[in-house]
Amino acid sequence: MENALRLVSIERGRDPRNYAMIAFGGAGPLHAARVARKAGIPKVIVPHGAGVGSAIGLLQAEPRLDVTVTRVIRLDDASAVDALAAAYEALERQARREIDQVSPDATVSWTRYAQMRYAGQGFEVHVDLPNGALDQDYLTAIEAAFSAAYLRRNKFVDPDGIVEGVDWTLVANLPRPLPDSIRPDDEAQVRSDKATSRQCWFPEANGFVETRILSRHDLTGGTAIAGPAIVEDPDCTAVVPPGDAVSLNPDGHLVIEIGQETSQ
Repeated sequence: MENALRLVSIERGRDPRNYAMIAFGGAGPLHAARVARKAGIPKVIVPHGAGVGSAIGLLQAEPRLDVTVTRVIRLDDASAVDALAAAYEALERQARREIDQVSPDATVSWTRYAQMRYAGQGFEVHVDLPNGALDQDYLTAIEAAFSAAYLRRNKFVDPDGIVEGVDWTLVANLPRPLPDSIRPDDEAQVRSDKATSRQCWFPEANGFVETRILSRHDLTGGTAIAGPAIVEDPDCTAVVPPGDAVSLNPDGHLVIEIGQETSQ
């Protein structure tokens, strides 16, 4: 897990010390503090509902429908405008048929993207396309969008290269009102009267140590509790190793402050 973190931080030129780690899943908060310490990340945030984070995301995500057609269209071709217009007209008809089956009264907003390349290349780059009429000026706009996307990925562009699109996608976005918050009602946040302690084994302590066993709602008033501690939620368990400290922020999220790595 530490190596995976390095791939998306240090090896991309990002200093982990400048970031916080968000821990999701039923088991993620078990490991997060220890992994963060190894990677030099100073803070771990365990959101309320962390163990069901994927389900929360599914419920909050705006519905969308992507329809795609594979059609190689060179932007320098005289028929490119007509071919592109025909492709997107067919995609819109397909999308509307599918939307009518699931949400016929939906207000739809449309976006486009494509997989594009220089002619003769064996790989494509994802390009977010602008909206607008599919005319000759549109070809100029999507070529500029391709050049920007290609430059970000490959750090150069070929001014003499011929640009072509391979896969063309139309996205139907179906917006819907979202709840202001997914935080449980305060009345449901009952403090546990069974906060206890037990012997738990921690490699940082080279053996068993007395460890506080808490509920998230035992952490009130922003007071930090020093590890070792275990915070039990209905959907996940967070481990706070020795040397770290945990508190509850005003939004109901656990915040684990990570101590410095110690030599073994």
